[in-house]
Amino acid sequence: MTMIVYIIGNFPSNYLIEKGTKLPVCLAMVLIVSGSWIKCLINFSFYFTHLGMFFIGIGLFLLLNSMVNISLDWFGPKERIVMTSMSNMISFGSFAIGFFLPGIFVNPDETDKEVSKKEIWNFLFYSAVIVTPGLLTLVFYKNKPPTPPSKSANNFDRD
Repeated sequence: MTMIVYIIGNFPSNYLIEKGTKLPVCLAMVLIVSGSWIKCLINFSFYFTHLGMFFIGIGLFLLLNSMVNISLDWFGPKERIVMTSMSNMISFGSFAIGFFLPGIFVNPDETDKEVSKKEIWNFLFYSAVIVTPGLLTLVFYKNKPPTPPSKSANNFDRD
């Protein structure tokens, strides 16, 4: 779902990110957290899972597209490459972990449908609880540091 949404929203998100990173990053966290909680409604309808993944997909590409600008604003020239590389590795590493975790929490050999539904709901609930502290980004994330990390960051004005 993320890649489908990425194709549609890539260009508008880049326009938004060029104005500053606070709005896209905060919007991404709200979308990811709300999408995670919407997915917990899976036992009512499977369409809630698709809706939640749609929100998460929008939030993820906003974060992925923001990484370079965040490193430009917050890190000096020597640290930018390392920061951008690490943030990309962490993002894609967490995607990989996300593929393996359901197999740990949900028993694929379970024959009782009610037990399977409960295991899936528990997994989605715990996932939503884990991402909820990301809302602290709304309070603590600043668009730029009080002083520029380098002359190049100081000379790069997006306004």
